[in-house]
Amino acid sequence: MSDYMFMLESHLSPEQNQVVGWVEEAAAGVGMNAFLAGGAMRDTLGGFPVRDLDFIVEGNPAKVVKWLQQKRGASAVEGSESHRRGTELQFANGVHAQIAQAVQMSYGKPGSKPQAKPADIRDYLRGRDFTINSIAISLSPGSRGLLLDPTNGLSDLERREIRANSNYTLYDDPSRILRMFRLRARLSFELDPRTQQQYENVREAGLEAKIGIPDLANELRQMAEEANLLAVLETLDREKLSTLFSPALTGPKINSTGFGKLEKARQAIPYGVNFHAKNTGLFLLLLTEKFTPKEKSELISRLGLTKREVDAWHKLEPGAKKLERALKSPNLKKASQVYTLLTSAPGEEVLYLAIFSEERLVKDRLKNHLQKYLPTAQDVSDKELAHLNLEPGSPKFQAARRDLILAYVDGRVKKPEPPPPPPPPPGRPGRPPASNAPTVVPKAPTAPPPRMAPPLGGVLLRQPLTRPAGPTPPVAFSTKPMMQPGGMRTGMGAAPQQRQPMGSRPGMVQPTLASRAMMSAPVARTIPAPVAAPAPVAAPAKKAAAPAPAVAKKAAPAPVKKAAAPVAKKAAPTP
Repeated sequence: MSDYMFMLESHLSPEQNQVVGWVEEAAAGVGMNAFLAGGAMRDTLGGFPVRDLDFIVEGNPAKVVKWLQQKRGASAVEGSESHRRGTELQFANGVHAQIAQAVQMSYGKPGSKPQAKPADIRDYLRGRDFTINSIAISLSPGSRGLLLDPTNGLSDLERREIRANSNYTLYDDPSRILRMFRLRARLSFELDPRTQQQYENVREAGLEAKIGIPDLANELRQMAEEANLLAVLETLDREKLSTLFSPALTGPKINSTGFGKLEKARQAIPYGVNFHAKNTGLFLLLLTEKFTPKEKSELISRLGLTKREVDAWHKLEPGAKKLERALKSPNLKKASQVYTLLTSAPGEEVLYLAIFSEERLVKDRLKNHLQKYLPTAQDVSDKELAHLNLEPGSPKFQAARRDLILAYVDGRVKKPEPPPPPPPPPGRPGRPPASNAPTVVPKAPTAPPPRMAPPLGGVLLRQPLTRPAGPTPPVAFSTKPMMQPGGMRTGMGAAPQQRQPMGSRPGMVQPTLASRAMMSAPVARTIPAPVAAPAPVAAPAKKAAAPAPAVAKKAAPAPVKKAAAPVAKKAAPTP
């Protein structure tokens, strides 16, 4: 199995992988080459959730469709046939898939119905709309997992760009501009400069008016499946393309509040849960919430909506009100009863209540269902039922699994504790057993760092020098040559000599670290070390006590004279 096939199977859901296997089996049964192309490969390679499966066969797709309908119970979706000679199928597990033929299109004039002829898969991919949609993977037994990318769509996925396959892509089929902006809003991609220029030329020529009614209706159905509907509608409104569906669909008639609540409700659904909902009816209800009855009728007739789609739209609100009354019933006393009621109800009715219901009890039960009960049911695996010896997928197996889910939801059964970690492997003979505790290796004693000799002058330079108090001593210069260890003469009067490496002369003693420091420092200018000022000498105790009485004698008469004068003055006038 190739890496791309492994990536595909890892990205798809179990139900989608099941459908891929069925299509492989059907194509091999009728003797055709089958490929998975379009949005499924784009989303898989780009890391986006896969919504639909587009299968391409080299031959008549009716044979594959008939085989799937007879042996896998697939049903054709009403109104899904298009000019690509494809049929959309819906399977019992809720997966939608399209089976189409590899053809090559030729357009006589812009917006006209194309002429199709059978072609191989490479020519078919080159004739698609955009490069990111022109990637396929082979499902045939002889080349299973082979990736086909004739237009280099992988590079555009990495650059996050939407690029048209040719210079006439938007001219030949103007409905592709709606798909282009829908993909741009969903993927947050940018338009290629040449594609942007081509789009502006198409709008200048007014070719958007040539988009056919079937293409508009099909694009509306595709919009209903988008996760960020509000962004799509705002983009089309900004480009003045929303009025193609209805003249009333613009500005304040766009239901921003309703679509914002719908996105919030969809985000509350746990990822990977099989939550099946028919989104077309709910989308049409929100889209036309601010329309008048006349504008709603014009939308139905303008787009040619089927009776099935209109009924799903009109019957959604009564069905949701009935579900709301059941949720408020006092008979729902267990969590398993709420779970059973909501899982059996249509998904679009559950979303409707999440948007429009004002009942506090209904909101709380919906919140518990989406945030507690569904994740609990998702955690139940088939391994927990292995002791029953039932065939997976059989009715008895499904019934036993549902009973276990209800027991978990009610709290009657607790989830089993995870098994403890395995014990450490036994040690080798002659060695102690392995332990999970980290081994502490004692550090070897390190020798103290060597003491550095002080520089000339005897002052270490580890602390900043301070200027001593008093006058600066004079600096003495010497012009007399000096002898360094080793017999070398230095100084101002020394003759230049060739320096020899240390210790190279015979009989020379290896200098110490202090002598190296002396030789490396300049000797011609010597600065004596600052001499510390002498500390003051303390006076003897006997001499220090002698002047104390004299001070006391001089200070004593002053307060006595000043205090006696006011006493005499006050005593005089008494008699």
